[in-house]
Amino acid sequence: METIPDFLMPEKWYDIKVLKSGKDAATAMTYRTHYDATVKAFTALGMHSKAKTHAARGSGARMAKVAGATESQIRRLGRWNTSAMEGCYLSALPR
Repeated sequence: METIPDFLMPEKWYDIKVLKSGKDAATAMTYRTHYDATVKAFTALGMHSKAKTHAARGSGARMAKVAGATESQIRRLGRWNTSAMEGCYLSALPR
């Protein structure tokens, strides 16, 4: 089991990857591994999406909006410009 880093000290967690390669928390998963895992999961669930490695960005943005996050907060955290966020990620939500 991994130890939980001290989040009060950025130098203790800043290099840790969420999608990591093997047991090394500082080595990112390769694009190909991420892509293949996403395709495998979608296939197992009977899902189809043009987006593969970015598929969760849209749902994450919509979930944040429903939970009360402002568009400014979502844009900052997702590092989107306004047109990309509204056109691709929050397009299905009423304004």
